[in-house]
Amino acid sequence: QEVLIIWDAATNTEHFIRRANFRAGQPTESFGFLVPTPTRPDLAESPDAVFEHLAELSGPKEVTRYKIHWSLLLALFPKLTKGPARFFSAGVAPPPAVRVVSRAHVAGYDAVVLEANDPGALVGWLGEHGFASRPEIADWARPYIGAQWMITAFTYNPGSEVQGSPTVSTAAVRMTFATQHPVFPYRVPSDNRKGG
Repeated sequence: QEVLIIWDAATNTEHFIRRANFRAGQPTESFGFLVPTPTRPDLAESPDAVFEHLAELSGPKEVTRYKIHWSLLLALFPKLTKGPARFFSAGVAPPPAVRVVSRAHVAGYDAVVLEANDPGALVGWLGEHGFASRPEIADWARPYIGAQWMITAFTYNPGSEVQGSPTVSTAAVRMTFATQHPVFPYRVPSDNRKGG
């Protein structure tokens, strides 16, 4: 995956742009993943040119070096310096344990933004809708649900056009959401961690 995070400090807005390739044993089977965000995200497709331009900006540069006697250079340019590099919320009834906030079809994905108040109920909802529903997902979601974050469930059905291909490439997705500080919204469930 490639991820670009753009945070606007003036408006407390983050644009989280992700492009990914997936590898699976059965290339024609659908798959999915979850992305937590501190507030409701706006979803849109992002052009691949964003990452191509970023690669140009951050890629290695061709450098020509000359051997120069430093005492001569300092004598010619006594004030030669190099500056630092610049990089750039009252109802009568209690709310349901899992609520669908919005749905979208974006960049080839079907996306459902969820609001949950119970990790177990979230796992149940995911299981009813074709996602893996193992206990580790509840553990993974607990800190996000405790902080009242949204969970966006993405699904993708590669279809017959990628039959026999070991990898699936998807278009980049932009998630724009309000946040007080930049976030990289990924933790890994305990059963997917290697080496601690």
